[in-house]
Amino acid sequence: MQTLSARIRKGDFMVACGVSDTLSAKIVEEAGFDLIWLGSLLGTASALGATDIGLMTPTERINQVLKIRSVSSLPVIVDGEEGWGDAPHVAYWVREFARAGAAGIMFDDKEGDFATPYVSGTSREIEPIEVATRKIRAAADARPSSDFLIVARSAARRKYGMEEQLKRLAAYKKAGADILWATSSHPDMLKQYRKALKGPLWTTCNVNSGEQHKLRLADFKRLGIQIVGYETAIYLVALQATIKAAKRLRKTGTIAPLKKDMLPFDEFIRLAGFKEMAETARKYGVVSESADS
Repeated sequence: MQTLSARIRKGDFMVACGVSDTLSAKIVEEAGFDLIWLGSLLGTASALGATDIGLMTPTERINQVLKIRSVSSLPVIVDGEEGWGDAPHVAYWVREFARAGAAGIMFDDKEGDFATPYVSGTSREIEPIEVATRKIRAAADARPSSDFLIVARSAARRKYGMEEQLKRLAAYKKAGADILWATSSHPDMLKQYRKALKGPLWTTCNVNSGEQHKLRLADFKRLGIQIVGYETAIYLVALQATIKAAKRLRKTGTIAPLKKDMLPFDEFIRLAGFKEMAETARKYGVVSESADS
């Protein structure tokens, strides 16, 4: 199987999907996605039931990588946020994530934790360009090989405009970033990124991405995007279904109305790896050969 970095260099068009847990990583792989995005938004929500304001430690995220890699062969790109410190911290955590089996990590240039673009009235400061650039350089220097990918994202556009955004991304590319993240709310912005920047571009398609969520994969490919990430789509669908089911079950007091929407229990058992576990149990005599599977 080709590495993610080899496919990037070859120019393959790829689709990433955000996952919230190990089981969803299995589902995403079976659905045919090319890679997994392990973002801080879903990671924090699913693991802590909290919002994305820097509450998860890098060690907790490494544990998520280890669990996902134990059940999925898909490459995992991790949200490294602002690097949990300065260049020495970035270098340390790049080595640790690589050791855990991640295929790469994304760093952005936001400063501070208590802010989120999803809540009005909060905003992060943007790191000085020389600080963000030295972090990217430290990440590129610390990785064990060029197969471990460095992704760079900037949050400068909202505060300083597109010109500053493009200037920063070009600097991060020069410092060693392999992939640049094109944050956008409209297809016209993607054209600006593609015209101004060299190398692979990644963009995320979410329901809060302005007009971008209306685009099809063929549209992104035509615009020069190499990786399209669906960060929250399947999680929000699953969450909505869970909310509706919980309310309906509590109201009716029976699972009968829910059965038509349920995943068959046998399929759940398959996804959870019961068959493989049962085979191991038989191999070592924990259960008899004739035991039901």
